[in-house]
Amino acid sequence: MTAIPLHKPVFDDARDGVRRRILDYARARCIGLGQPPARAMARGRFADHPGADRPTLMGTVDFAYAFHVTGLLDELSNPDDRRRWIELVLSFQGEDGWFRAKDRQTHGVEHATAYALGAVQILAGSRIRAGELAVAPLTDLRGQLAPQPSARQAPFAVGLLDRIHFWRGSHRVGGIAAIVGAVRDLRLDSARLLGLDDPDAWLRGWAGNVLARVSPADGMWHEAPAALQMAFDAAYRLRHDPGHARIGGAAHLYWIISRLGIPYPHPQPLIDAVAPRVGPGGLCERHPYCLDFDAAFLLARAADHLDAADPAAERARRTLERSRRAVLAWLEERAPERWPAGSHFLPGALAAVAEADRALPPADARGWTDAFETVWWL
Repeated sequence: MTAIPLHKPVFDDARDGVRRRILDYARARCIGLGQPPARAMARGRFADHPGADRPTLMGTVDFAYAFHVTGLLDELSNPDDRRRWIELVLSFQGEDGWFRAKDRQTHGVEHATAYALGAVQILAGSRIRAGELAVAPLTDLRGQLAPQPSARQAPFAVGLLDRIHFWRGSHRVGGIAAIVGAVRDLRLDSARLLGLDDPDAWLRGWAGNVLARVSPADGMWHEAPAALQMAFDAAYRLRHDPGHARIGGAAHLYWIISRLGIPYPHPQPLIDAVAPRVGPGGLCERHPYCLDFDAAFLLARAADHLDAADPAAERARRTLERSRRAVLAWLEERAPERWPAGSHFLPGALAAVAEADRALPPADARGWTDAFETVWWL
């Protein structure tokens, strides 16, 4: 592919301002419990909302991602702190193996578990070995996995509601694959934890199954009967945009496909479907969050499969530039007290900027870290 020529961005001042605001936002959610504030922050003792009396899974994981993307993690913590942080994350694993978010967005166990293991990947880095990670077997998930998925053999069951409400269902379809990928990359014993002797073969089978169903019309997934989908979308539209939900659903699968290094089957229709959903001001909705990252990821990774001169690739680049400016401006122009109370918006907003950094400027001009160099889920 031809490299994308683009100027070096001039966002250094904005990034520094955002990093300072992130620290203020984090301090308001830090739970000291008798520890000095700096130590509590270095060890991930965060709640996802202010006013809590103890750390929460979503809080401690949200800030692991946010600090990693912005380069703050290395400045705030040392390897011993991160071991303590990992211990805190793993303390949320239940007896059945699942992590549970218990947050106000009611994220399911597949999302919470994949997200928690992503934080462990970030915090472990290259310094903490698999033998130091006390991850318990995922006993409930083990019983759900087909041992040899393929184009004809589903990797696990997906219910009708999850097929209709595919944004919700994609947390299961993609999240379980992300769990397998994280266990593999952490060099944990996949046979003991998941009942899988060959996680690489399982992931290839998973990819073969989901890619057999992708639509050539828009590069996305349409899993439900058309009449049911139309009825659901009409009701869903009273509160949300079904098109945005489809972007999130597609991103959750393309995260895994990208980590596996598998080419996108329909990159141009995917860009054509996603780009119009990014608003003229650069944000998908009123404030930046994971949807902005989902759109940025799909646009950037699809454009990677096209020649730089392709009109769809150019459209993706223009949209990414607009999105990056909008996210940084929104975060820089507002005091942290005016950001959403729940911290889960923050990793997605920051990852949207990092994804634009990855796709647009020369590699030596990257401002923030692409989390998907490490993780399988966000």
